[in-house]
Amino acid sequence: MAKEFKDIFKGMSSDDLRRLSREALHLAEDLEKEEPNYSLALQNGVEDNGYSTVSNGWVDSYSGSAIIKMGNGTIWKAIGHSPMGTGWAVTRNGYIEFIKIP
Repeated sequence: MAKEFKDIFKGMSSDDLRRLSREALHLAEDLEKEEPNYSLALQNGVEDNGYSTVSNGWVDSYSGSAIIKMGNGTIWKAIGHSPMGTGWAVTRNGYIEFIKIP
């Protein structure tokens, strides 16, 4: 297996490998928590479609869904939601909903 990893990472710079290592550690820490977070949802398929407006500033918007299995074995469904409102007023920013699957 070690040879396979060497082949996968062959050609990457030491900086790229260190950056990959940091990202892997952060992902492992996220997975070891009991509940998923926005970062895990986005890495697993939920899309961030946030946008800037003149009157409302940044508006959070998400779409899609993802199934996330946590390090403790729990399984969650993450669902992206769009904002609500009109062109003049945002009444609710978009958000990601997490539903625990029994």
